This record gives sequence, C-alpha cells and structure tokens, in this order.
Amino acid sequence: MSNRKLITASVSKFKEALRSSDRDSNGATLSLGQRQHRSRIDHGPPSSLWTSQITVSAPLEHDARDAIIAATKALGDNGESSLSLHTSSVNAEWVAAKTDPKARVKDTPKDRYEALMGDVTKQGTIILVHGGAFFTNGLGTSRPTAAKLAKETGYRVLVLDYRLAPQSAFPSQILDLFILYLSLLSPPPGSYHRPIPASSIVIAAESAGACISLSFLQVLLQIQQQNQQIRFHGRTVDIRNPAGILMVSCVGEQSLALPSWTTNKEYDIFRDQAPFLQPEFPADEIWPSDPPRADVYCDASMLPHPLVSPSLCENWHGAPPMWFAVGQERLADSSMLIAQTAARQGVCVMWNQYEAMPHCWPLFLPKLPHSQHVLRKWGQACRAMIEGGKLVTKGSWISLEDLGSIDVDVRNLTRLTVDEASTMIKGRAEGLSPYIGMRKGISRL
Repeated sequence: MSNRKLITASVSKFKEALRSSDRDSNGATLSLGQRQHRSRIDHGPPSSLWTSQITVSAPLEHDARDAIIAATKALGDNGESSLSLHTSSVNAEWVAAKTDPKARVKDTPKDRYEALMGDVTKQGTIILVHGGAFFTNGLGTSRPTAAKLAKETGYRVLVLDYRLAPQSAFPSQILDLFILYLSLLSPPPGSYHRPIPASSIVIAAESAGACISLSFLQVLLQIQQQNQQIRFHGRTVDIRNPAGILMVSCVGEQSLALPSWTTNKEYDIFRDQAPFLQPEFPADEIWPSDPPRADVYCDASMLPHPLVSPSLCENWHGAPPMWFAVGQERLADSSMLIAQTAARQGVCVMWNQYEAMPHCWPLFLPKLPHSQHVLRKWGQACRAMIEGGKLVTKGSWISLEDLGSIDVDVRNLTRLTVDEASTMIKGRAEGLSPYIGMRKGISRL
C-alpha cells in the first residue's frame, strides 16, 4: 500500500473513532462536561517512566496577573475590560524516562522526583503544554508525549495541567503557564528543584497548547519592552525568554475563518463547525457558560485579539527561536502567518510542513513513519536550543511518499497578510451567536 493510501485509510479510521468517542454507549451525544471528564481520566504512568506530581501555590503578589492584563490592553481593544482573571495554584507533573523499568522508590512525590533526577541524563527542562481545544485533556493524556520527548532528549519534562475552559476562560491558561515558568526560574519554598536558568528551558506545545504558549511569549515580550518587575513569592524575578518554543499543529486562531480551513479540508480530521456551538448540542452544568458566549475559550469579541489569535500578532522582535511542525491541515494558515511574520523580523524560525498530514498527526497516529519522523526532529530541536546547537531560519516541505524535504522560504510562506487575516477573523466573530443550550421546539428561542 502506498503512503498516500495508508494515510487516507488511517485518517478515515481515526475520524470514525473520533465521532464514536463523542457518543455514549446508547449513541447519545456527550455534553461538553462529559467530554471533559472522559479526557481527564488518568490510568497512571507506565513502569517505564518516573513521574512526580506537584502543585505550585498561588503567589500573594498579583504581578503576573497584572502583567497579563496589561499586555492584553496593550495589544488590543477587544473588550479586555470585561476580563475576569484570578491567580490560582497550578498543578503539573515531572516526567522522565527510567533507566531500569523495574526500579521502585517510596511512593511520595519527593522520593519519585529524586529518583527521576537520578535517571535524567542531560541538564535541560521541557515545559509541555497540551492541546485539547482548551476544554479537554490533562496529565494522563499528555504523558505519552512527555515520555517520547524525555526519551528523545534525555531531559526532564514538566507537564502543565492548566485550568480548562469554559469554567476558566481566557487568559487563565496563560497565567497558569506564567506561574509555572516563574516557579522554575525562582522556586517557591518547598519546591523539589533548584532555580533553573531560562536558557535551559524550552516550551513544547501542541494544538491549543501552542496558542497558549505563543500568547505567553507575547506577554514576556511586553514585560521586557516595558521593563516591568515581576515579584513571585517574595522575590523579584529576572524575566528572560526561554531557549525556544517548539510547536506541533499550532492553533493560531480560533474563528476558523482563514482560507486553509476550506482548502485543506480533505486532509484533516475536523468538522466544518464546532459541534458545541450547534443548537442541538446538549447543555450541562458547564456549557453554556454564564453568561452564554459563542466560544468555549473566550467571548466572541475577543477572537480577533492577538493574545487569543496569535496569528494576528504584528511584533515578534526579541522572541527566542521558534520551531513549527504543521500538517496540510485546516489551521495551517494561522501557523504560516506567525512563522512568516517572526522570520521577517529576524527571529530564528524552523518550519516543517508535512504533506497531507492532519492536525496533531504524531499524537493521533503515532505508528505512522511521518509521526516518528517529526518526533525525532522535535527532540533534536529541543536539544539544539538548550545545548547551543547551530540554529538557522529554514523551511521544509516534507513529502508524503518518501519523507524527502524540499526547501521553502519561511519569509514567504503565504500571501495572506495579518491585516487580511484580521478582517476575516473579525467578520467571522461578528457573525457568531452565543450558545444558549439545546433548543427543544421553541422553548429556548
């Protein structure tokens, strides 16, 4: 069977499985809360991994929160005055590969962390930010990706378990990532780890997690431009960029308004419209939100904001190296705009686009050679960023049939401009109606 037929069959099979997972045993459509609950079921780590779950306590200072609010105001005027943002404790999990799968220690987070550090072979830290449309997934679903990155790099991986929408709307997830990042630079009392320099940290993310990570990077750039001081658990922290940010299937906008949403439909796994915005979708205790809104992550008025849709960010000057792995997917235009804008401004951008690959193919279709190929490149890029490898702006189109690479110009990935994309996203946002719950007859109209 040719690679093209294999991919087509694999994607079709996965689409069927995806549709089936949206229904219960009686065939009824699962509500948003039910889907979220299913995605959070954690069966525990395999014997091949060390894991240690931690909770970073919320700081008494509000500097991190205030910096995000200030960045939101500085970058747009899309109703940020209505933001409700509070600082919370943040959950996360350290992950590293065991050298001996049979090794055992006392079942305490501290003992497991010390054992984990004993098996880490290189000094580097990866923060992993998972995807899931902002409302699903957690530590259990993230662990396989964390394990692969740990094995590819020899580093320890810290998986962020950010607050989920719709209960916690934008920009709560960005704040959670900021708190976790600060805890690495300046560990609060009781932390197991010592301070980690920013140059030894990279952020790896996929799908919605990439959106959160890019928005967080914009906050860091704003802090540096404004020379803001950030206090965290009684200390002033020197805010520097991580060594790099690495993204698979980045979600660079939420409105589904850009041309690739239509042109790349045949390759991807997404429905044409989000099911949880349709009038027949079942309501539950978390959706519709209170007050109702037209997007799980944020109010529709915020969709054109650059921190919600990083593809609309016009300034990436001073950003650390960026690495992209993108399929021929429906959201590809948003990634192209980010990479192209950053590269034109002198940021080191490594672009890898895989022919005919759907959204998040390395996670959903891990046995494909194309998935194994990108995971190796992901790990190699992590090491190059932290260990001082040679990094140059480079673009590649990777063939479906033989994984051969053709050079592409990262500075000219798309003819679409940020202004044109902004107009498209604003138009789509203005046409959205809040989800008010399943309509029965005319009772909810």
